[in-house]
Amino acid sequence: MEQKEIAMIGRISAAMTHEMRNVLAIIRESSGLMQDLLALSKDLTFPHKDKFTNALSKIEKHVRRGDEMLTQFNSFAHSMDEARDMVELSALIDQVVFLMQRFARSKKVILSAEPLDQAPSVYTNPIRLMLALCACVDHCLNQAESGDALVLRPEKGGEKAAVQMLLKKASVGDRSLLHDVPDLSDVLKALDGEIYPVTAGDHGGLRLVLPLK
Repeated sequence: MEQKEIAMIGRISAAMTHEMRNVLAIIRESSGLMQDLLALSKDLTFPHKDKFTNALSKIEKHVRRGDEMLTQFNSFAHSMDEARDMVELSALIDQVVFLMQRFARSKKVILSAEPLDQAPSVYTNPIRLMLALCACVDHCLNQAESGDALVLRPEKGGEKAAVQMLLKKASVGDRSLLHDVPDLSDVLKALDGEIYPVTAGDHGGLRLVLPLK
């Protein structure tokens, strides 16, 4: 797929997220109006008033959740805008962790990001890098068990930057490590990157290494 086609997919996706956020904004305004009306009539009683109040509270909660999801997806869509751009690894890792949470929850695995002071930025293809990281996370999740934890963190050394994905086993007796890597040869070639299996004590995972420029 050519970059202009990828960019068009991104533009359409970004436009749809804006439209959906407009829908949420109308729901939020209507819910807020009903909450205001209930507040004005706090001394009045009518059937099921508590249920109305609880329902409006849930609407507000899920509107905020939906808005956060659309914000993240909008950022994902805009990562298709340019074939090459500066990507701040900590921000990208946070986004990948957010996007992959549903897959982690289905495996009952705790997926999180570990911050790094002065995390590196790389000049690369943003959407290819994001998809490579998502594929690596999915690979680790497929070898995880209930209660395990998968932690992503950025790294920097010399002219290279990296993202480490460490699978921490919940069972003390489980010493299994990741010894294989996902087949991402085409993507890695485009990124000029490499994937290695890594070990840290009793835990194992993957490291995606990239040039800074």
